[in-house]
Amino acid sequence: MPELCPATRYFFYLGRRHSARVQSFLGYYPAWQNRADRVQRLIERHQKALVFIFHFLYGLRIAFLLIIGLSRIPAGRFFILNFLSALVWAVVVGAAGYLFGSALAMIIGDLKDLESYILAGIAMIGGMFGIFQLLGYRIMKNGKAKGCG
Repeated sequence: MPELCPATRYFFYLGRRHSARVQSFLGYYPAWQNRADRVQRLIERHQKALVFIFHFLYGLRIAFLLIIGLSRIPAGRFFILNFLSALVWAVVVGAAGYLFGSALAMIIGDLKDLESYILAGIAMIGGMFGIFQLLGYRIMKNGKAKGCG
């Protein structure tokens, strides 16, 4: 079955084929090793559910894939569940984006008369931020030059 994302396959096989290297790397960080062992036990106990939801775990996907690769989940089962999970993720994220875009279009439609004022306000806030940054930089530079910092 062709994979939708080659990075998913890469990190799964990195954990699967180079498990000794991954385990030795985790050995340098005992806290990571303990967490990895706990996650691996969870994966062994709840294979289907955890493989199915890992797409929704932002920030943990690479680590999760490595740990899944270290586990005893058959590659075929992982790729089927990963494919189905990617489809569900795409539908959920696409629908959320569509709904958010529709809601934003309704709000923007109501603000059509105020767009020049909103743009001027954003420009003023940006200008004030830039001035404060410049003044803060100059104060810090002058303070360090006089031996205050």
